[in-house]
Amino acid sequence: MPILTEEDRHLVALASSLRAGVRCERSKSKPSGYLIRTEIWFPNGAYHRVKESAGKAIESKGIPFRRRYTKADEISSILMMIEGLESINRDPMGIETAREFNGRISNPKSYRDVLKAITMLDEFHRSISQD
Repeated sequence: MPILTEEDRHLVALASSLRAGVRCERSKSKPSGYLIRTEIWFPNGAYHRVKESAGKAIESKGIPFRRRYTKADEISSILMMIEGLESINRDPMGIETAREFNGRISNPKSYRDVLKAITMLDEFHRSISQD
């Protein structure tokens, strides 16, 4: 009898292949000049490699399997699915960052909002780097 069930293997594939974090980039289409949002994504190679396994895990929660997730409710569901498996991911700090800021950082309306979001991110990263 296998130690891991098929569902367990799908969760391991999901937890090890996704990337997560807060995306910050210049944007001409945004009033503040910046796009800042929490995201979960699959790198190009991983997306095709884990489509059958990680895709099934995500779809079991009623979420379509895509390359990128930006909606707070979908991100929350995915992060809850992989809770406790962060250590098998290449970037566990990215997962922690996504978990901390999902739903808390919205697209900034002004440059002041941009500075506030970046300051929050910087303080968070400093606090977890000291642990």
